[in-house]
Amino acid sequence: MNYERLSDEELLGRIVEGEGDALEALYDRHAGLVFSLARRITGDREAAEEVVQDTFLTVWRQAASYSPSRGRPYSWLVRIARNRSIDELRRMDSRERRQRRSREVLDAYTPDPALKAVEDAREAELRRLVSEALQDLPEPQREVVELSYFRGWSQVEISRRTGLPLGTVKTRMRLALSKLRNALRREAKGTPERDGI
Repeated sequence: MNYERLSDEELLGRIVEGEGDALEALYDRHAGLVFSLARRITGDREAAEEVVQDTFLTVWRQAASYSPSRGRPYSWLVRIARNRSIDELRRMDSRERRQRRSREVLDAYTPDPALKAVEDAREAELRRLVSEALQDLPEPQREVVELSYFRGWSQVEISRRTGLPLGTVKTRMRLALSKLRNALRREAKGTPERDGI
């Protein structure tokens, strides 16, 4: 089947039937437009790429909700992309506000310069330990931790964006945090492997 020859409406009909190749053809046809719109709204390339993925994931999940009476598929896609872009912009603004508040709190506390070098060394060591412990996690568990702590996604957002059931996300997060806690406790005490015993 040559999906490139099908109209957007026909592609949506096939997406409703679960044909992934139809989604791929629609993506190839409109991803550039969605990316441009998202980039213009968010002002951020990475955020725009997220919006593109979210938009086509929404199309895959909600193709049956498309109604020709409310406009052409192209307009429907643009509406989804615009809404996702605004959501992403709000999320970015919220994260920026949290970071700004954290900086203000940190700026209000000016530590003794003599202690700063010790604190910096401790912080660098802690970062190294956490990074190593993260690398030891199974990939599915590491992914949810990274999405939560480095991207700032809630467990509900992780579930929605990855398609994983919320219970699976919560279980992976719980297991990952437990393993990280245990690994860091062992490291703090000194494990036989690291001590050469």
